[in-house]
Amino acid sequence: MEFFLNHVKETVEKYGFRAEIVEEIEVTTRDENGRFVNRTFKNPSVFVYAKNIDGKEVKWFEYNSNECRYRGNNTDVCNIWLYKTREDLKPDDLICMFNDIEADMKVFVDPEDWQEIANVPDAFEDIRYM
Repeated sequence: MEFFLNHVKETVEKYGFRAEIVEEIEVTTRDENGRFVNRTFKNPSVFVYAKNIDGKEVKWFEYNSNECRYRGNNTDVCNIWLYKTREDLKPDDLICMFNDIEADMKVFVDPEDWQEIANVPDAFEDIRYM
């Protein structure tokens, strides 16, 4: 588990994204009396950040080791638009990064963003995107 978190962190950092490993999270829940309380859970995860078009760093996606899965938003929802914010990234860079971390690129890279990055008319007709 720890090895994979480090692997994800090192891989995305190699492509110029910031990543952070978090061992615990604090969640606000209700106790048995219905009052709101903060609780801490052991939840090793790696968070991946990217700059949005305003230059502000935002959380893009995460790998949660308790659930053994990725979750997050695509580049449209986060307003990241890699074709504008990371003009240095080539299609092969993104393909390699997502393959290396065993994540589905099309979940986190919006089709319109991919079309601009890869210079293709339709992301869904590009086998690299699918």
